Amino acid sequence: MATTEDVRPQLTGREAPLPDLVRAALALPLRRGTATTVVLAALVVLAETVGLATRLACRAAACAPWTARFDLDALGSVPRLLVTSVLAVAAVCCWWAVLRAGRHGAGIWWATLALGAAVLAAAKATSLHSVLEARLPDAQLLFLGVSLLGLTVAVVSGRWVRRGTRVAVVTWLALYALASVGLAAVSVVLAGTGTLAGDLASYVEETAEGLSAVGLLAAVAAQAREVSRRT
Repeated sequence: MATTEDVRPQLTGREAPLPDLVRAALALPLRRGTATTVVLAALVVLAETVGLATRLACRAAACAPWTARFDLDALGSVPRLLVTSVLAVAAVCCWWAVLRAGRHGAGIWWATLALGAAVLAAAKATSLHSVLEARLPDAQLLFLGVSLLGLTVAVVSGRWVRRGTRVAVVTWLALYALASVGLAAVSVVLAGTGTLAGDLASYVEETAEGLSAVGLLAAVAAQAREVSRRT
């Protein structure tokens, strides 16, 4: 019987060119667990769209305090809790892979990812990004440095796992970092040019962040299943 490695060399083969592995990683959420991925992605877009509509409506007229629950990025809002939950599930999938992979080699890589996903979930839940932005003048540089360090650790420690596995997960981690750090910097700039521009920038940032979190979960879950099959 053909194994997953035989059938999908673009994801696991060490000989596959890096661009092919990246393209396979980007398409992976559409091939694995499509229904779940589509539902989560749709929920993210819906939640962020409602959040944008709520913010715009509350700028035009007074709103009840409870409407903040639907804001784009308010602490404890539905959109923020949804993305936090996706990242938390990704962390759980990584810990499950740790149990399957063992304490050495691949297990260390999965443990690193689990810790990273848990930190991302905690940062999203507590709005750490916004808190530091308000208190540190060079917060964006700090976020950039931390993101690059985290991606470097994921790549270097990934030498213990198959190249396709490493590329699949790190690709989506990089996209999440691009959304949460890169687009956030754009939002900060546009927020000073006008209310509508800032709101739309925040919408694009938060939606991209949520969709990349869904993609990360899909990649982690798919690769964790491969670990289970191999063991």
